[in-house]
Amino acid sequence: MDTLLIVSVSIIAVALVSLMVVGAVPDGLWGRLSGKRFIDVWLQKAVADLGGGDDLAGYHAYLKTLPSFRLADLHRALDALGESTGAEARLDSDHHETLALILAGQFNNERNRTVRASGSVGRAVAEGKDAFFPTDTFRVVRLGAEAPPAIFRLRFDTYTQSARIEVGATSQDAAEAVMERILTTASEVSVYRGKTLEVSFESDIRDEYGDAVQGEFVDLRFRPTYRIEEDEIILEPEKRALLDRLLVDFYARRAALRDLGLPSRRGVLFYGPPGTGKTHTCKYLAHRLDGVTTLVATGRTLLHARSICQIARMLQPALVVLEDVDLVYGQREENAYGVALGELMDELDGFARDDEILFVLTTNAIDRVEAAVKDRPGRISQCVLFGLPGPDLRRRYLTALLAPYDTSGLDLGEVVRMTDRTSQAFLKELVFRSVQIATEAEGASEPAAVRLGVAHVREALDEMKAGAGREGAAILGFQVV
Repeated sequence: MDTLLIVSVSIIAVALVSLMVVGAVPDGLWGRLSGKRFIDVWLQKAVADLGGGDDLAGYHAYLKTLPSFRLADLHRALDALGESTGAEARLDSDHHETLALILAGQFNNERNRTVRASGSVGRAVAEGKDAFFPTDTFRVVRLGAEAPPAIFRLRFDTYTQSARIEVGATSQDAAEAVMERILTTASEVSVYRGKTLEVSFESDIRDEYGDAVQGEFVDLRFRPTYRIEEDEIILEPEKRALLDRLLVDFYARRAALRDLGLPSRRGVLFYGPPGTGKTHTCKYLAHRLDGVTTLVATGRTLLHARSICQIARMLQPALVVLEDVDLVYGQREENAYGVALGELMDELDGFARDDEILFVLTTNAIDRVEAAVKDRPGRISQCVLFGLPGPDLRRRYLTALLAPYDTSGLDLGEVVRMTDRTSQAFLKELVFRSVQIATEAEGASEPAAVRLGVAHVREALDEMKAGAGREGAAILGFQVV
C-alpha cells in the first residue's frame, strides 16, 4: 500500500512538472503549489502596515519616463524620502507588467506575480566610480501622518535605455504632487550637482533596412574637475578684470543683483585663433565659480540645445560651455543646421529671470557665427577676444613653462623675440620639443637636470615651422604673415 501511494504521488509530481514545462498548469494551481510571495500581495500588506487600507482598489498609477542618466538620482531620492519619513517598505523584484496592471492584479500568468530577484545595472556616480542599482524596485512610503502611503516603482528599461518612475496614489492631484516631490528631490541630491560633465548623445540603433529601432539617448559623463588657481591662469590684466566682472562677480552676487531687477542668466562668447587659451580659461572659470555645475558640449551634441538647457535648469546654478559653435550655429543663409540654430536662440530667450545659468560659447571663426546670436545683447552680453599673446604675455607664459628646467644659460628675451606671432599652444609645444632636443645627447633623470639653451629652442622652432610651407607653420599656432 505504501509503495502504491509513493508511486502515485511520484506520477502526479512528474505530471505536474511536465505540465509546468509546457505551461499547462492553471495559474491558480501553480500559485498554490509554488508557495511563493506575490508582488501585489506584498504591496497590499506594505500599504496596510503603513496605515493605508487593506486593498489597492483605490490606487491609480502614473508614469514618467526619463533618460537613463537620471537612474542614480532617482534611487538617491527614494532613499532620501524613506530616511526622512522613517516609514517605508522596500522590495527589489523584477516584473514585466506596469504598476497599473500590478495594482489591478492583471498578469499575463500567475508566475509573473511571483516575487523574484531583480537584475542590476551600473551607472557612473563620480569620475572613475560606478555604482550598481536594481533594475526594478518597489517602495511604499508614508509621506505624511494624514496622507495614504505612496507607492513608487522605479524600473530601468534596457531596450529604450530609460528610467521609468511610476507613482501609485489615490488621486491624480496626489500623484502629481508626489511625482513633483520625487523629481525635485532627485535634482537636489543629484550625483552630478557641482561636477564637470560632458553632455553626449548615443548614436541611433538601426535595423538592417536602415529604419530607426532606438533613437538617440542623452547621457552625462563625468569630466575631470581642474583646479586652476588665479596664479596659474595667464591673461592680460584687462581681460582678467573683464572676466571677473562679466562672470565671477556676476555669479557671486547673483542673488543681490536679481533683487535689483537683473536676470540671473548671462552669455559670453570667446573668440580668437586656435590655441589662445579659450578652453583653458573655461576650466579656470569652472573652478572659480564655487558650487556651479559645468556642462560641456561640442560637436554634434550642439544639435541638441534644448536638452542641454533642460539639464542646466535641473542642475542650476550651471555653467554651460558650448565649444566651436561656428560648426553648428553658423550664419543662417549658409547653415545646414537651421533647426538647431533656432532651438539655441529660443532657449537663450526662454530662461526665467531667476534661472541661474551662465553660458560661454567659443569659436575660432566669429565671422561665421550667426549675427542673431553674437550681436544680440539679450543672448550674448559680450564677445571677448583671445588673440595672440604680446611680448609681455609670452614672457610670463614661457617663464611658467620653463620653471621646472635649468634655464641659467637661456636668454629668455631672445626666445620672446623669436616667438613673435605665436599662440600659447605653440609656445607649450615649443618648450616640450626643446626639452626633447636638449636631452638627446645627455639624458636627464629629472626636470631640474635639463639644461636649456637658445640653440635648443631655435632648432625646435625651425623644426616646427619646416615641412609644409605656410600651412604647416600654422598647424601649431605660428601665425605666418
